[in-house]
Amino acid sequence: MSQIFCKRVGVVLFMMLFFCVFIDITAQTSFKVTASQDVNALSDQQVMKLMAEIEKRGLTESQAMTMARARGMSQVQIDQLKKRMEKLKNKKSNSSTALKDTSDISESDIEFYSEKFNIDSTKIDQRIFGFQFFNSDNLTFEPNLTIPVSSSYVIGSGDEFQIDIWGLSEQSYTLNVDRNGNVIIPQVGVVSIGNMTLADAQRRLTQNLTRIYTDLASAAPRTFANINLSTLKAIKVHVIGEVFSPGTYTLPGTASAFNALYLCGGPNKNGSFRDIQVIRDGKKIASLDVYDFLINGNSNVNVPLRDNDVVLVPPYLKRVKVGGEFKREGLYESKEGELIADLIRYAGGFTENAYSNRDELYRNTSKQREFKNVLENEFQSISLLNGDSIFAGKISERINNMVSIEGAVFRPGSYEYIEGLTLKSLIDQADGLTENAFLNRGFVTRMKDDYTPESFSVNLRSILDGSES
Repeated sequence: MSQIFCKRVGVVLFMMLFFCVFIDITAQTSFKVTASQDVNALSDQQVMKLMAEIEKRGLTESQAMTMARARGMSQVQIDQLKKRMEKLKNKKSNSSTALKDTSDISESDIEFYSEKFNIDSTKIDQRIFGFQFFNSDNLTFEPNLTIPVSSSYVIGSGDEFQIDIWGLSEQSYTLNVDRNGNVIIPQVGVVSIGNMTLADAQRRLTQNLTRIYTDLASAAPRTFANINLSTLKAIKVHVIGEVFSPGTYTLPGTASAFNALYLCGGPNKNGSFRDIQVIRDGKKIASLDVYDFLINGNSNVNVPLRDNDVVLVPPYLKRVKVGGEFKREGLYESKEGELIADLIRYAGGFTENAYSNRDELYRNTSKQREFKNVLENEFQSISLLNGDSIFAGKISERINNMVSIEGAVFRPGSYEYIEGLTLKSLIDQADGLTENAFLNRGFVTRMKDDYTPESFSVNLRSILDGSES
């Protein structure tokens, strides 16, 4: 239960009815547990409340089940309940879900942080660049509750401050931010910090604490204050548009746009990765280009979210296919004004075997497809259109500056051809002829200018003594 963040859990009607099998409140309700009741029909939230109440009363699970059996609960129901409780424990452990911690919510309003929507990746076109970003086993954007809170974090209802005073005076305070953005400091009164950044809120709280601990503001203080957020509010974010699982998600107050996109599975096959909009109070406050993060490593595109923000993923406008000798083949989204050179950069550039002097461009017209050669000097001038396909071929396997020597030489093999190379110098590079070489005849085979083969014989003795070249 260590990951459950719950400030107070009262006994609501469900608990009063259900716990009659655990504690002596049978006289307060007419509820009777029958063997026909299905514990599996209870919601996860109800079972979590039950687990919280067991912990609150200091009971072990074994003790609670023994009391349930004594109050008439059947073994079938007990087994069902144990399985449900164990399942929820594992679920919290694996997915870092937690109850919303807030000082002013009602007892029936306790919520979990939302879990990631699981996608059947076998049904998705994984050639779409960026899809794995939000759906990788090795890359996660689960909201992290353990990282330090940024000084720019905006304070709101549900946040909780822990204040520790030490030095000449020693005191501790736990201050909950209410629905109006206020906290109450004993002996000081109401202090408004709602919608302030964390840094500004800490300064205001310090100023008000000096009304009690005047030494805090002295030039050489001997009383000190440490003010930190101990609990974060939960926020609701609405993710809509072309995503795998649109809906409303509950996240911690430090959540970012990538956290929300990760939980919903990210943009679907029709969604844009280049123009994801964050809307706050009806106004677009940011446009996220995921490529800027994936290609350039710019983390500034990942904007922090606030309660009731809307993350809108519109349909893509242009998508281009890349194939052949590129480092990252696949489907890429293109923005207005981007060129073939931009696409080559997104694809990681050419491979070592690419024929980079020319690309093949296949383009859709209103009636059919057309083909265009794109030379290297045109990469920076030709714009991309929706449906374009770019293909890079391989370099030729032909080697045009190599000669080979075989037979009775000490080092047969291939040698570089340079202008002016003679048969004698080639034999010298091969460390000369062996003692059993037949000097009266050798054979030369070459390719003529028209690529037809030609073969003729030479007198090696004459070649070696210089009478022939």
